[in-house]
Amino acid sequence: MSRIETSIHENVYDAIFMTAAVADYRPTGAYAVLQRQTLPDGKEHWVVESVQAGKIKSCYPEIAFVGCQTEKIVDRFRRDWNYRGILVKFKLEVGIDIPELLKIGRASRIASGADYLIANTLDMVEGKDAGAYLISGSGERFVPRDQLPDVCRELVPVVIPTVAC
Repeated sequence: MSRIETSIHENVYDAIFMTAAVADYRPTGAYAVLQRQTLPDGKEHWVVESVQAGKIKSCYPEIAFVGCQTEKIVDRFRRDWNYRGILVKFKLEVGIDIPELLKIGRASRIASGADYLIANTLDMVEGKDAGAYLISGSGERFVPRDQLPDVCRELVPVVIPTVAC
């Protein structure tokens, strides 16, 4: 049983803001690239040799890493741990437009069983248009970055009246 799971079962949490994500992938192998061939369809054929080690020597002209998807911890709150409080998920995307961000955000919120999802792109993190979309079952709205702490407090006013998210 993980520490999070133990904590969920031993304590009462009225709301959880899952702001930090683990990496989407974890490295599972390191390979020296011996040969690369680009095929007519744009795909590549590689010949590699495993160089997996605690420290990979710097003698290889090219190396490649294989990664396996990591588990989405936020998805476990409802599905595996039967958490019934308010669940807020965060989603950062890259290289997509706003309609696609909202489409992905809506699906991600539903998949996790989250009450709210705060979604943005890397382009929305800084600058004059910095902010995020707050997505819920009743729709979505853009929130400027400087207003996000207040909006987060509004989500659960009785639970965390003075704590910024």
